[in-house]
Amino acid sequence: MEAGLSFLGRLSQPQFVFTRVSPQKRKNAYKEIAKLPTRSIHRVTGDMDLVIIVDRERLDDVLKAISSIDGIEETKSYVTIEALK
Repeated sequence: MEAGLSFLGRLSQPQFVFTRVSPQKRKNAYKEIAKLPTRSIHRVTGDMDLVIIVDRERLDDVLKAISSIDGIEETKSYVTIEALK
């Protein structure tokens, strides 16, 4: 199944990038992040501002792009090792 999903550009196990953005630079940073090749992007409450869901083969490229966006204060990446449900 994973090979078929990979062929379609969608892997079954997403990778998660939690991102904190400077409040003064959020508007522009959100616009730039929205241009990246992600599955989805979610604004969240708490100590992080965004949860960015990325396919495994795009994770490195997305992290490099995020690090060059003005206003990004911190990222935390979580690689899925197993889907339980």
